[in-house]
Amino acid sequence: MINNFIINSLSSLNIPITFQKYSGTASKYITFFTYLNQGEDFSEDEEESTGHYIQLDIWYKTDIGDLAQQIVNLLKIQGFKKLDIRDMPYEADTGIYHTVVSLFYLEENI
Repeated sequence: MINNFIINSLSSLNIPITFQKYSGTASKYITFFTYLNQGEDFSEDEEESTGHYIQLDIWYKTDIGDLAQQIVNLLKIQGFKKLDIRDMPYEADTGIYHTVVSLFYLEENI
């Protein structure tokens, strides 16, 4: 459910986005995964809401401008909250830059 929600929410970027791994040839793409899925609110031992902690990885060979902020803005409309954005070290062996966007989504279990 959350995977398709993320993919659909970012479809207007016209950049390949896939769960965990990408096998295409684009010079810019996004992968993502859930690094934590936990109960956030409980009532009478029943989970009332679930927190989805998501990491989106932007992989690119050329400048991405404000792509990370565009991602945050699109997902914020859907109810996500930005936790952080961080640049990872340049991967000299592959020639790829890597930016990480961490987000949180609270799903009400009604």
